[in-house]
Amino acid sequence: MGVAELRRVKQLEEENRRLKQVVADLTLDKAMLQDMLQKGLRPARRREMARELVAAFRVPTRRACAVVGCHRATFYYRARRRDGTPLRMRLRELAAARPRFGYRRLHILLRREGWRINHRRTYRLYRAEQLGVRVRRRHKRASQVRVRPVTPTRPNERWCMDFMADRLDDGRRIRILTVEDVFTRECLAVEVDTSLVSARVVAVLARLVQARGAPRLISVDNGSEFYSRTTDSWAYQAGVQLAFSRPGKPMDNPFHRELQWAPPGRAPQHRAVLLGARRPGQTTGVATRLQ
Repeated sequence: MGVAELRRVKQLEEENRRLKQVVADLTLDKAMLQDMLQKGLRPARRREMARELVAAFRVPTRRACAVVGCHRATFYYRARRRDGTPLRMRLRELAAARPRFGYRRLHILLRREGWRINHRRTYRLYRAEQLGVRVRRRHKRASQVRVRPVTPTRPNERWCMDFMADRLDDGRRIRILTVEDVFTRECLAVEVDTSLVSARVVAVLARLVQARGAPRLISVDNGSEFYSRTTDSWAYQAGVQLAFSRPGKPMDNPFHRELQWAPPGRAPQHRAVLLGARRPGQTTGVATRLQ
């Protein structure tokens, strides 16, 4: 083999080495790009990129999908979404009526009205409409848009209930739940215990409804026991509307204020029924006046 042939072979080997290096670099770049595409892009964006490649470079669909990491079924997919405008409008109305309800409570209200949706779609629309509940440093929370309820015209049409507090002789604090008929001014029930949660409130109301029938409306304040899920679920099943007092308007529930602040010996003449007191007569104020 002559000198010219050896020089030619050496040039071919050098060119082959450069080509191998270029192919290796391109392969690495393609692997890195595909890895980024798989992690950072949604299927809809991949579909758009594949269509752009087909239109710009005149390549087959199969090759364009392989480059961007898009499945061919995704490339040919056409969305068939239903019109969600009525659902969006109703969701906004419920969120405006109950500003402290999150998407789970709003989903329950939508299901009660007959909307056939799951919680994932409710959450997606909830986020799309930017209906997130703002966190604020307040203890009282508005449950819904509140207006002053109309005056009842017959017995058992509207009740009201509230809590009072007192202390026993040994220093233990007790809570007193009172339920009254607004029309007759009759105290329907009194529940006394050291702790009264929403389940106890529902139990008292269930006993009253079984004995007297359900009212059309119950006036309450914004205590956590009244706007809890347990109380809201019971009110829905019993067909009772919960009317929450307006902000800064404690006299929307005035009869409990009259019972609470009446001096000893001059409390209104209600028919009190102590349902849960463990030590009758061993209180310092309100519970004694109720007996």
